[in-house]
Amino acid sequence: MKNTARVVVIGGGVMGCSLIYHLTKLGWTDVVLVEKNELTAGSTWHAAGLCTHYAHNITIMNLRAHSVALYKSVLEEETGQPVSFHATGALRVTTRKDRMDEFKHVQGLGRFAGFDFNILSPSELKDIYPLVQTEGLLGAIHEPLDGYVDPS
Repeated sequence: MKNTARVVVIGGGVMGCSLIYHLTKLGWTDVVLVEKNELTAGSTWHAAGLCTHYAHNITIMNLRAHSVALYKSVLEEETGQPVSFHATGALRVTTRKDRMDEFKHVQGLGRFAGFDFNILSPSELKDIYPLVQTEGLLGAIHEPLDGYVDPS
């Protein structure tokens, strides 16, 4: 076992694995990932697997978009590991005015970054998701490019 490395990443969750993946794609070879259990066995295992573009700042939104694009394209072929990205879109709903303001803010950031987020009225939400109970809802935001993967 080696005693030194240019980079040591501690934690084999989605972030640690992603960091090692991207460093090696850039040509770094002296990298080590240290995990106390097994890959994705910690908080990543407990995650729902949602892959979203939704964020309150443009940098995070673009990072998330990069992840979604990677899951949808070459990651499975390059790694030999099943990714099983399911493009389902996502909905966030609210009963609060301040949350609707947040949705509009995120929609504006998305528009700037080239991603479409749709603000929906309760009736428009019902058109997309007929089982929703709209009583008391002010609206929703629809994220059509989102999806999910098995977090492990």
